[in-house]
Amino acid sequence: MAAKLGGKRGGRYALGQNADINVTPFVYVMLVLLIIFMVSAPPSTLAIKIDLPPAIPNPADAHPKKPTYISIRDNGQIPIVDNPTTLDTLARDLAAKFAVPDPRSQTVLIRAD
Repeated sequence: MAAKLGGKRGGRYALGQNADINVTPFVYVMLVLLIIFMVSAPPSTLAIKIDLPPAIPNPADAHPKKPTYISIRDNGQIPIVDNPTTLDTLARDLAAKFAVPDPRSQTVLIRAD
């Protein structure tokens, strides 16, 4: 806080307006609010229950299968892992590549120019 001390009106030590803001009460109010929030926040987070699924380890002999890449080039060629094919023979070439009864379990990644 600041104050001006003065004597006669308009003199060298005239008492003028003091436009300084007193921030001390503001700081006290903010500290009280901070303490209130710190005290009330932890009980609200302790009541949350989360049901997580149990961890199931992968079998030791399970190896991830390598994905099949289908590259669509800008000139219309579609090579499947270095074997060129066309749109007409794509389904037959993919079935021959997978050679499994359920091809929906296979990973296919498509790259395009």
